Amino acid sequence: ILSEQYEQDLFDNDQFDDDDENNASPLQFASQLLDEMSSSLPNNRVYPLCFGWCKEQILGGKGGPNTIKAAILAISLICKGCRDPMRKDLDVVLEMVDRCLKAPQPPVRETACIAVSQILEYLQPEILDKYDVFLPQVFKTLDDPSPRVRQKCVYALEHVAENLGDEIKPYLPQLMEKLMRLLNEGEMKTQQICISSISAIVEGAGCEAFEPYYQHVLGVMKQIMSSSADEHLVLRARATECVGVIGAMMGKEKFRPYFEVFFQLAMQGLELDFTEL
Repeated sequence: ILSEQYEQDLFDNDQFDDDDENNASPLQFASQLLDEMSSSLPNNRVYPLCFGWCKEQILGGKGGPNTIKAAILAISLICKGCRDPMRKDLDVVLEMVDRCLKAPQPPVRETACIAVSQILEYLQPEILDKYDVFLPQVFKTLDDPSPRVRQKCVYALEHVAENLGDEIKPYLPQLMEKLMRLLNEGEMKTQQICISSISAIVEGAGCEAFEPYYQHVLGVMKQIMSSSADEHLVLRARATECVGVIGAMMGKEKFRPYFEVFFQLAMQGLELDFTEL
């Protein structure tokens, strides 16, 4: 029943993103059911059937675009409840994710990015030894022509930054180049996630490793924090938080030249009657 429901209208991704319970789609109900089954029932009752079906659709050549998207979505949904058996199949899971990140259909690539976030959260510590396997393709996905795919990819990279810690240092040049470009050119929601990702990177990489990027990042944050337009206030709140993280990492002496201007911008933000600021 779940597989048949997943195969219907899966390319309408808005039905999966809609948080309005009164307008919940059959896909949302099916997803909630699978999530609950994987968490509440014994793994040996759920995992072999679900994982086997997903593998068959993605790697076995049996699935069309809809069923492939359904399969990688199912993988992301059972990550939490079936984490123990899935850790043993991690190489196969990553092969499925890689196949979906390279799919020609944007909704499949978008859902694969969601799966990356779930895998990073629940399949530790094993996933920490596999970053070299899947990160190159994740980085390539940051250049995806679809705004929705880019947004979900940046969200996945926030999880990467949070989990890698100081091991993120070798990836900093490529990662920062792409994030700063998306921050300047991306859609508003993507920009918000970019700033959150940069905050996570600063905390993980540390002051010394991030030093080459401080001036550029702070310049962009100053520009964002200077806007008082209603549509920019959430972005301004994210930038304010990011500057606080950067200031804490830089320390009092290094941040002193920037303190006055950002202090004034932060105080002005308090007058905008916006809770997040």
